[in-house]
Amino acid sequence: MLDDILDSVGSQLRRDSNAPLYRQLHSILRYSVLTGVLPEGVTLPAIRAAEKRWHLHHHTIRRAYRALADEGLVESRRGSGTRVLKLPSGMDSFDSRIERFLEEMERDFDATREVVLSRIAGGPGHVRRARPIWVVECSMALCAQIAREISQRTGADARGWPLSRLASLPPGPVVSTHFHTESVENVLHRRADDPARVLFIGIQPDMHTISEQLRKDVERVVVCDLDAESCHVITGDLRRSLVAATGVDVEATSSVEDAVAISDRRTLVLFSPGTWDALPEGNRIGPASRCLPVRINPAELTLVDNFVASVFGPADPTRSGGVDQADGRSGRDRR
Repeated sequence: MLDDILDSVGSQLRRDSNAPLYRQLHSILRYSVLTGVLPEGVTLPAIRAAEKRWHLHHHTIRRAYRALADEGLVESRRGSGTRVLKLPSGMDSFDSRIERFLEEMERDFDATREVVLSRIAGGPGHVRRARPIWVVECSMALCAQIAREISQRTGADARGWPLSRLASLPPGPVVSTHFHTESVENVLHRRADDPARVLFIGIQPDMHTISEQLRKDVERVVVCDLDAESCHVITGDLRRSLVAATGVDVEATSSVEDAVAISDRRTLVLFSPGTWDALPEGNRIGPASRCLPVRINPAELTLVDNFVASVFGPADPTRSGGVDQADGRSGRDRR
């Protein structure tokens, strides 16, 4: 159970966010400590182990741990690691803060806790939806892109979860692509105690974002996917959309070595999300390398809206509803 909790930390990091990774890691771990998910006495992963587990630099991890220690939430000792401490005097736990809130509502408004909790659950759409939607994919890069689009569109707390750890997925609604329908349904149907609701969607290259990534001097786009058939399909889609609109040539390769070796500034290399996950972090830098941006098939965005509404209630009416422009042609799943 603890391993699953610690593994989920990496999936909650938003690596494309402007927020520093050490600050994100500190926030995630702090929330887990204050809510009791990481209780007193638990030992956090050692720096070197955390590097491999969360794919972060050791300086990033050490800085986050130090910030937790400065708050009195953990204690680091040479030889014994970093251990979660009892909450400092005067610092509320998540549960005690809720309890005090419920007591205040009963005192000030004569409202029972049942009435308060019911009102929160069925209240206005802008109330934070605490239960997450799990986006299950074989690629965490793809998870992050789909989760971000769902969150921005609906306000739901969408989080990525690796397909390889599907058996230990926490309870809750699930979104995945049609490509994984059989494997996801087989696992979830065996969990009789899991009330998860599942939505399968199609995805496609995000042509709007790709067009924005094309600098004026780019003359060629190279698509890299370890699966030759998938690489051919993605390349065909991009070629139909980009060549006519921009004149940029689109080529395909299933060789990561060849793609990484490209240093021509006039070439943009787009790695499929699955291939991007497999790249060493040092090969993800530079102006020529990008993870292929994808988006939910525009024709299925209404399905996403209805799914979220069926789980949480209607979305915030003040929310813009995301972007609906149909900027791609194929609704098939892409890698």
